[in-house]
Amino acid sequence: MISTYTEGDTDPCIGSGKEDDVCTKLARGGPNNATYITGFTILDREHTAIVGIEDLGTQLTVQVDGKRLLLDPTVHSNALVQNWQFPSKDGNSLNVSWERYDAYHAAPQVNFTARAATYTIWLNYEQQGRPARLTRTDSNPVINAGPSDRVNPTAAGFGGRAFEVSDLDSDSVYCLLSSPFHQVGARIVKAGPDNATVYMTGMGIMYKEHEILVEVNNDGSGVILTIDGQDLKLSNGWFEDSWTYNCQTGGSVSVLWQLYRPLLGNTVEITTDVLSMTIWLVPARKENIAVNVPPYLNAETTVLQDINDTGYFQGMLGETYDRFIAGDAVKTKTSPLYLPDDNKFHGIGKRAQYKMDSYWDTNHTFALYNATSFPDEALRLREAKNLPQPSAAIFNDAQAYTNWQPAPKAVDKKRLAIVLSVLLSALVLSSCLCFVVGYHRHNIRKAFRLPRALSASLKLPLHYERHQDSHKT
Repeated sequence: MISTYTEGDTDPCIGSGKEDDVCTKLARGGPNNATYITGFTILDREHTAIVGIEDLGTQLTVQVDGKRLLLDPTVHSNALVQNWQFPSKDGNSLNVSWERYDAYHAAPQVNFTARAATYTIWLNYEQQGRPARLTRTDSNPVINAGPSDRVNPTAAGFGGRAFEVSDLDSDSVYCLLSSPFHQVGARIVKAGPDNATVYMTGMGIMYKEHEILVEVNNDGSGVILTIDGQDLKLSNGWFEDSWTYNCQTGGSVSVLWQLYRPLLGNTVEITTDVLSMTIWLVPARKENIAVNVPPYLNAETTVLQDINDTGYFQGMLGETYDRFIAGDAVKTKTSPLYLPDDNKFHGIGKRAQYKMDSYWDTNHTFALYNATSFPDEALRLREAKNLPQPSAAIFNDAQAYTNWQPAPKAVDKKRLAIVLSVLLSALVLSSCLCFVVGYHRHNIRKAFRLPRALSASLKLPLHYERHQDSHKT
């Protein structure tokens, strides 16, 4: 679980003694005073790497084991990459690769190949009043699911395997993913010459008590973004903005909306404690004289934690996570988890069982959202196909994954009593002084012949009393 801290607080990674951890530095700013990431601390064996943002907000700062790494200023190239190796006591090393400008993210990027994961960190430049900020992905344990082709509609599960879904019903909502605190439903439409090409025109994401809806607008020129029934709007002239919503049981969900995200364009990124979903609009286009492609949504889903629970995710996309964590079993023909290389969806149930009544339907066959036990029908289907049964701890694990808010500090009753006694004594002493000063002010003025301006200040308590009397009246 990633630890967070803010400017002025102690970095929880420093001095922790851990050999595999990540701590995130947070700051607030921008038009909505939203939370942004301004630094990462990565612990790898005996090494400590820190990534921040330089003062101008146009480049990264990288430090390893207390020494700042510097890009060679004599080399001028957009593709400049510099590499460092930091040997470890176990015979391996922490590898650092820093790109002055990464074409994919259109920004500076640094990669750390550590023992437990490969961390990729890049810079989002300051834009339209939003401060410069950092973004991070991990190649492991972070797992992506989404189209490698960012223009044409495709379906790909965790691990990157593409599959065909052309036999879905048009203008229907299907469950892509369901877990104890998450659910993702997508509205499917069909178009094309033979009405066989499948497109997404809307996605409904539920996280704890929050409901987020992203849909293509009526004229196809943009998206409509709704959270808990309230339309979010970009301020006039703003190209991007972000919002953060806390959850009653801990954790939070953040929403970043960018009209011009590099390579993707109009994009909404939704991040919870477990998942990150990037949803972007593919504008309408004409492929040839006879074929008009409608505007539609593409999406990529990322798991942000190393979840090893079989059955933690359900749904057409969620089920593919089981096969990802199964490893080589998907290549073994005698295994029930075997996946033939036929570009087809091999799910637990039939297509119709993934259909939902609406984006917010939680009564479908594979619904795990807000459940306390695994659905009987889903268990029966898994058993019929000899698939591994879900972990008994799946729902307890879900609470741990998503509830990161620190517990309130216990009150030290003895110290509290001492503090209250001191405050009470100070209050009594103050009252006594006010009485003495009020009673003797005439004698004080006469004895010391104080100027009127100074003696007037001694009338403050009485002036205050008269103010209170007039207020009561």
